[in-house]
Amino acid sequence: MLLFTIWWVVLLTTFGSPHVGMPRPAFALLVVAEMAIFGLAVLAHRSAVIVDDRGLTVRDMFRHRRVAWHDVDGVVVELKGAIPGPIAWIKLRAGSRVRTPLWSGGRGSGNRRTREAIDALAAEVRARSCTVEAPPG
Repeated sequence: MLLFTIWWVVLLTTFGSPHVGMPRPAFALLVVAEMAIFGLAVLAHRSAVIVDDRGLTVRDMFRHRRVAWHDVDGVVVELKGAIPGPIAWIKLRAGSRVRTPLWSGGRGSGNRRTREAIDALAAEVRARSCTVEAPPG
């Protein structure tokens, strides 16, 4: 991501007629936009479902949600997307659900790794006497 940002900055600062480059306000806007995109990428990369003895922590891009084991009823796995991929939800005893960042649409290695993470979460929840609902089919 950082190399991508540097490439665009170099390209756009040299864009135009020789020795003119990009106007300073446009360059500043580009740097701010790239910093925002980079920040969102870091937040997305930090998304996780953390399992410990007290319960689950669902860490999404903009919020964290802590769920104690006694509130967890199970894991629901659904298929979502134009090219369907698995997504995991934490089903609560109160009847609501908590979306996890464990989702990957389509086919390929990202989907397989997401499926492995969902299976590991389901195994942990199953070990704690909760239910796991798999997608149909």
